[in-house]
Amino acid sequence: MEGMFFRDRNEERLLENTELFTVEEIRNIVTSRKNFEYKISKNEKTAYISCIEQEIKLFNRIRSLTHKRNVELHKQIGIRIVKLHTVALSYYKEDLKLWLSYIKFCIQAEFDTLLSDAFSQMLSLHTDKHLWLLAAKWEMNESRNVEKALSYLYRGLYHHPKASSIYIELFKLELNVDKLTSKKRSDESSEMKALKICAIAQKELPGDADLYITLLKLASEYNKATCKLQNDLALYLKKTFVQNEDVWYHLAKRELSGHHLNDNNTYEYIAASASEVRVMNLIRTFQAAVAQVPTESMWATYLNTMMDLCEDKQYSSVDLLTDAFMGACQAAHTADLMSEEHYMIWLERLQDEPTLLHILQEATRRHPTYFQLWVARVRYHMARAEELQVEHVFDEAIDILKDQSIQIWRLKIQYYQLKGSGKIEAVYRAGLHSTATVKQYLTPQFLDWLVLFKTIESVRKEYECLAIEEPWSMEIHKKMVELEAMCPEPSVEHLQLVSKLAREQFGEQTWMNYVQDEINCGLNWHKEVYVKLRNMDVK
Repeated sequence: MEGMFFRDRNEERLLENTELFTVEEIRNIVTSRKNFEYKISKNEKTAYISCIEQEIKLFNRIRSLTHKRNVELHKQIGIRIVKLHTVALSYYKEDLKLWLSYIKFCIQAEFDTLLSDAFSQMLSLHTDKHLWLLAAKWEMNESRNVEKALSYLYRGLYHHPKASSIYIELFKLELNVDKLTSKKRSDESSEMKALKICAIAQKELPGDADLYITLLKLASEYNKATCKLQNDLALYLKKTFVQNEDVWYHLAKRELSGHHLNDNNTYEYIAASASEVRVMNLIRTFQAAVAQVPTESMWATYLNTMMDLCEDKQYSSVDLLTDAFMGACQAAHTADLMSEEHYMIWLERLQDEPTLLHILQEATRRHPTYFQLWVARVRYHMARAEELQVEHVFDEAIDILKDQSIQIWRLKIQYYQLKGSGKIEAVYRAGLHSTATVKQYLTPQFLDWLVLFKTIESVRKEYECLAIEEPWSMEIHKKMVELEAMCPEPSVEHLQLVSKLAREQFGEQTWMNYVQDEINCGLNWHKEVYVKLRNMDVK
């Protein structure tokens, strides 16, 4: 094998003539080839692989040049890479990566005459699912050999009868084959061949709903030319996957596209001009869906589809769509299967309907932890100045939401602030006796409120009580220092107390890190207070 691949002085001259390589680079290429040649002579697989990789890099570098004088050199290196692959494969036929490297290179180099044989040889040894697809797609898209592509797919199906990807490609090709070739293959139509593929699939993969949804979508592209095929697939999906939400969704969307499965279970195409008929067929399909699959997610799919249609400007029948959406919401509510989000959307559209309050009450009963529904219910009574009902809903929401009630507390405080009520302090104090999470959130706000509406002395007094209550909160100490910093004469004695409590509760290092951060990055007019805190001797 010595000299089989690399002993070519003419090629060295061609490398020099490209002006792409320096003399040193050419010397390195020659030396490297000699080293590989020695290892290849011993049939080392790694040597073949490394050598092939190096030659492909060289091939690509030269290919980037377009000057005619590079054509011969480029061709020589390409032929060498092919030879390296074929010799390596004669020893290592079982190495799939080597086969794929060969095929990838032939595709890249556009050595089409070699590819068909390469695929045939590889598939006689390796029958992995993706290899049949790779070969079929190349024969179809590049070689334009429909028969060979079909042959690969049918053979692939023989080896992998449960491979949905092969069924899809074969189905797609059989439906399209008449457009791709003028040659008459048999007395069977493309539709009949596709039906046979479906029959095989239903035997091997009876539970793969996604496969049949995909096949039905493909068949629908051919409209009236595949009526029986579409009808059979739609019926199979409807009968076999009666509890599958995704199947119902796609059957409903088909109705909107005009692909109607009528009461006699036969296919009928509804023209685009009859858009209202299409919409009504979609609604009827969804009504059948929620009857068969009475779940919140199935209803959500139905409602989301109707919402999308209401916003789609191609449909002129706005009133029909709006009424249909509102009717679907009412039906979901009656079935006790409406999601929190859809309640919010429905409530916005109900405006001042007589049933609005009842629906709000039912919504919070069914979804008690969804605070937006409580907010909507509170606002309903606020808008009607029903103070007792407002207070009642606040209390009910707080009792149910517990740690999640912070937004409700915030709204409650805002409500009494806007009313100018004297209840604000009482609301704050009630919040401070609520859960630990609510207390931690409200305490700094309460101190802010006290300093605005009372005195700094009352804030200090309140701090002294709250700061020692467990669970401890770093935020109360930070807020107290911030309020002291705003005073014309901050209390050094009180700052000492704050620093002492913070260090005891959270550790010296944590507190001093916070103080230093404020010195480094805080507001200028605060810094003097924080410097005092840093230098303070706390006993």
